[in-house]
Amino acid sequence: MRTTPYLQQIHFEGFLRFLQVELGLTEEQIQDALKELDGPKAVVASRAYILAYDHLGRHVSQLLTARQLKAFVTQNETVLTDDEDRFFFARSLLETATLTATERAQIVTAMPEDYQPNLTRWFGSDRTNPV
Repeated sequence: MRTTPYLQQIHFEGFLRFLQVELGLTEEQIQDALKELDGPKAVVASRAYILAYDHLGRHVSQLLTARQLKAFVTQNETVLTDDEDRFFFARSLLETATLTATERAQIVTAMPEDYQPNLTRWFGSDRTNPV
């Protein structure tokens, strides 16, 4: 079931606040992560939420170590599944080149259970070498 544009906006803006509180992201870092989309206001205006979640995930993945990413995913499962578009944030956390195959596989197993089959298909079916 798709949410209404208003709920998508509320979820997105709430997620930005969450990233600021949970990870200490600044307005400038969020703006930088979304610069290709012309920033958060343009995301809302164009309803480009999937792209925005993807860009935010890539940005966050560059700020955190593999251990921190796994802890973040483990501690925030509810937030990651609060909105169906957040799957794209979760997926993009794994797309960083700095993760080894083993680290990526460990983070996949820490992801919300509903996400794991798709992430395993996306990054490979071999848990020891998912890339």
